[in-house]
Amino acid sequence: MSPAEDEGPSGIRCRLDELLAERGMTLTRLSELVGVSVVNLSVLKNDRARAVRFST
Repeated sequence: MSPAEDEGPSGIRCRLDELLAERGMTLTRLSELVGVSVVNLSVLKNDRARAVRFST
């Protein structure tokens, strides 16, 4: 097990789905606006991210 798995939930939750729905925006459009790849945004949106750099 990695150290992060030993510690349990981090308390950080991604609300990207909710925010996109509220704004009527697609993941592709958000990607264009913020300069983060669709793949990376998808990883965040689907709660598959293991770590996030603060620069991202």
